Amino acid sequence: MQSPASPSSAPVAPAVGASPAAAVPPGLAALLAEVAAAAAHPDGPSASLVARLAAAADELCALTTAPSGDPYSRRVIGTPVAEVMLARWQPGARCAAHDHGGSRGFVVPLRGAFVETRYGWHGDALIATGSIDHAEGRPFAVGAELIHAMADDGTTAGGGVTLHAYAPPPARMGVYDLDAGELIDVVGDVGAWIPTGGAHPRVPLATVRRPEVVWIGYTTQYRGGSAEFAVAAATLARELAQRHGDAEVRLCPLERKADFVAAMERLGAEGRTLRELHFVGHSGMYGVMFGSVAWPEQLSPHEWRALAARGALPFSPGGQAYFHACRTGRWFAPFFARTFGVTAHGHHGYTTVSARPDR
Repeated sequence: MQSPASPSSAPVAPAVGASPAAAVPPGLAALLAEVAAAAAHPDGPSASLVARLAAAADELCALTTAPSGDPYSRRVIGTPVAEVMLARWQPGARCAAHDHGGSRGFVVPLRGAFVETRYGWHGDALIATGSIDHAEGRPFAVGAELIHAMADDGTTAGGGVTLHAYAPPPARMGVYDLDAGELIDVVGDVGAWIPTGGAHPRVPLATVRRPEVVWIGYTTQYRGGSAEFAVAAATLARELAQRHGDAEVRLCPLERKADFVAAMERLGAEGRTLRELHFVGHSGMYGVMFGSVAWPEQLSPHEWRALAARGALPFSPGGQAYFHACRTGRWFAPFFARTFGVTAHGHHGYTTVSARPDR
């Protein structure tokens, strides 16, 4: 977790449509400046900051106004590094599916509980992939490529209140009109609902570009080191997320070779493509290993060629594969490169995992 930021490092200034900053008491202004700094930090809000937000929840809620017709009211406070927004919800209200214009950050329910619905692409359709209950006071992360909707659970008198922080400050937001099958490009002081006025361009969902995927898989059962592989894969994911800010980084634990095939098929079903494929684990005669020592599994050369023939690994033009496993550079990486027509990387010698990036 990060250390608290200096309040003076991110002065609070009003954003478009926000109430004057002078209306925010100095103590809260300093706290909200720390919230903005946390939105720009890869680790998100510290435990100390979350505790102070909980202690100041009544004061923060008092900055909001009752919504009028829309699912929630917006109190937007801008800083050079992030946008902080306080939302007061209609009891039981639900917003539309939306993204955050490529910005990332977090949400904290200050009052009440909320239900979040997350969406994913299935071909040209955007479908709900699951829902998550969020309790009062528990922050949750918002990734740069996340598409979701939120709903007040209806149990809080007068409606719940949420705090949102996004970095960099979003210049736009995509709202998804699922009934019409269109993406609405929303600009200005508008929330996550279907706008009724203004010039907000609409495009069919089928024409929306999906971000490329940087996919990282690691084995969980084969031989020793699986716990270390999980840590190494998570570290790799953080590094690649910083390097590929315009791509979605996916981390995928693997037990059986069928898990790997299913993960690739999901990408294809979503209409997504692979910018990079990374595998962290062991390897054997025919390449990477799955399963366990008691029941080891590999994809044979015939199975790899069959996957390539049906386009099961949807590499982007210029896509690359990286095999972080022993001896993969001797036979398997060249074979993979020839089979899938991509640049593939492997190791000629034996490998291990280390906390040091130069080892």
